[in-house]
Amino acid sequence: CNAYCECDGLVQFCEMSFSLDASVDFHSATTMLYLAHNKIKELEPMILKRLIVLDVSYNQLKQLWGGFCEGRLPTLAWLFLSHNLLQSVPPRTFRGCIQLTRLDLSYNYIDSLNDESLVSLHNLEILNISYCQLSVIDSNAFLPVSKIKILILSNNRLTSL
Repeated sequence: CNAYCECDGLVQFCEMSFSLDASVDFHSATTMLYLAHNKIKELEPMILKRLIVLDVSYNQLKQLWGGFCEGRLPTLAWLFLSHNLLQSVPPRTFRGCIQLTRLDLSYNYIDSLNDESLVSLHNLEILNISYCQLSVIDSNAFLPVSKIKILILSNNRLTSL
C-alpha cells in the first residue's frame, strides 16, 4: 500500500497535499483509487491496468491530459472529477476510456462541449455536467455516447439544445 494511503484489499483511500506525479506509486493491481478531498493540481498519467473506479473529486485540477485512459487505464468504468477547476473538455480527452460507464464532471468551470469532447465514450451510461458554466454544446457532442441513460445538465447557462 502507498505511504499516503489506507488500503482495504485492492482499494486505496489516499490523502495527499501535493500534485500527483510519477513518483507516487500505486499497486498495479489496484481496482479502486480514491484521491478525493486533496489538493491535487495535476494528475499525471498513471498505469493501472485493473483500475475500475477513480475518484479525484474535490481537488484543484485545471486540466486533463489527452488520451486520458489510452494504454494506461483500460478497465476504468467510473471516473469522478467533480468539484475541481476544469475549464474545458478538450477534443479526445477521454480517448481510450472505452469501458467508462459513469463520468461526473459536475461543479467545474466547463463552458462548452465540442463534437470531439466525448469521443471514445461509447459505453457511457451516466454523464453529469451539472453546476458548470456550460453555455454551448455542439450539435454532435452527444453522438459518441449512444448508450447514455442519464444525462444531467442542470444549473448551467444553456439557452438551447
